[in-house]
Amino acid sequence: MHTESRVTNTGFRLSLRASRLALLASFLRDETAATALEYVIATLVVALAAVTASRAIAGALIGYLHRIYLVVTLPIP
Repeated sequence: MHTESRVTNTGFRLSLRASRLALLASFLRDETAATALEYVIATLVVALAAVTASRAIAGALIGYLHRIYLVVTLPIP
């Protein structure tokens, strides 16, 4: 193994972290509006909105569903 091809474990981690940060910075500086990071952020925002809306709808319907359950389970004489 050549001495110049040897990389210490911490040096590799630092260079990998630096390359990831450089990639993230290039995504943030890109003004084409077609980067993968923007798609990920948009997807997360839509998913969060969908979860919030479903919880709000479920919260509104829970009272009605409980009343329907009580009426359906009434004993029939």
